[in-house]
Amino acid sequence: MNKQSQFVFLGMVAIDSKGHISAGASTNGLAFKIKGRVGDSPMPGAGAYADNEAGAAAATGDGDVMMRFLPTYQAVEYMRQGKSPTEAAKLSLARIVKYYPEFFGALVVVNTTGHYG
Repeated sequence: MNKQSQFVFLGMVAIDSKGHISAGASTNGLAFKIKGRVGDSPMPGAGAYADNEAGAAAATGDGDVMMRFLPTYQAVEYMRQGKSPTEAAKLSLARIVKYYPEFFGALVVVNTTGHYG
């Protein structure tokens, strides 16, 4: 089984009619995971993160790496600093790739106006 086929993920970002934003993530977990292991999906900032003032993000990839770098939290913080959703996603993933050049993963990032990257 190759690294890319180990991930089955559902990530979502939603904005309601009042402008409240939310994010969620669900996964079947890493193939052959250890019983009782908690993955990245339920960890704020790893699998998903949302803030009504900046935006939201959801991630997929190696959960152990995601828990070290909290890429969804980082992406939202980059948007808080004025970065576009695409810039925020690229910067967050670049932090991971710096230390894990073979990293395979992705982010969906949405700001409070509904623009995504």
